[in-house]
Amino acid sequence: FDHLHVQHHVEHLARRGQILGTDADPEQDMATVEALVPTAEILEYAIDLRSMSSGAGTFEVDHHGYQPLPANLLEAVTASAGDTTG
Repeated sequence: FDHLHVQHHVEHLARRGQILGTDADPEQDMATVEALVPTAEILEYAIDLRSMSSGAGTFEVDHHGYQPLPANLLEAVTASAGDTTG
């Protein structure tokens, strides 16, 4: 069980959202990380996790709720919504 490898995954996920907790199970050679991550970020995380874990990593998603969009992202979303060129 490689704690440094788990720490790398947690740090990567923390850049995308808020880590709520971790739980390691060395007997089963796995760790669980609970986090709040925006939907747009978690969709890309699936690809990153597969790559970082050589295909062994898995995750589950539960919808937690809605949060206000930060102002810098609101401007980008509003601008792209007005662009009808695709």
